[in-house]
Amino acid sequence: MTESLYLSTPVLYREAGFLPRLSQCVADYTPAAVLLRLADDSEKNLCDFIAQVCPVVQGTGSALILEDRPALAQGTGCDGVHLSSAFTGRTIKDVRRLLGDSIQLGVAAGISRDVAMCAGEDGADYILFGEDAPQSAAAIKETQQLISWWSMMMELPAVALVPAPRSLAGFVAAQPDFIMPGTNFWEQQEEWNLSSLV
Repeated sequence: MTESLYLSTPVLYREAGFLPRLSQCVADYTPAAVLLRLADDSEKNLCDFIAQVCPVVQGTGSALILEDRPALAQGTGCDGVHLSSAFTGRTIKDVRRLLGDSIQLGVAAGISRDVAMCAGEDGADYILFGEDAPQSAAAIKETQQLISWWSMMMELPAVALVPAPRSLAGFVAAQPDFIMPGTNFWEQQEEWNLSSLV
């Protein structure tokens, strides 16, 4: 069981054809969680699609986390909500109050220590580092150093968004609580050596 693996889907739009791939991947890796990212659609269609995804993910013991839709997550049996850097409309505190304590709340902090610390104070259950970060070698190193510092100094779990397979070893060495492969994972699974996470 790859307990430190946190998978993220591509942005999906009623793509039932993706479900067999997701099912196989969850069965192969048994990640701790799967972040479900959905394109805009009617609430009914979103609910119907989430209802198809839930048993695929939760049936193996993995948590299903919905991106940027707190109310929908609460009403469809998801295990958590992740607020991306693009999320608008509610504060983290507002979302925390909406969800209560029974649903996990994750927040993207980019490569900002201050954003991460404020998110923790406002009720986040974990922090995702690396979203929308530059992909230069210097920026990747900066992200890894931030994660390393955070993991040593803070109790709040850190998730590292790894942009490419070649960066995996460096992010693992930073000792985050969870590793999230970039969405290119779905097209390049053979290039990601996830055995280091087991």
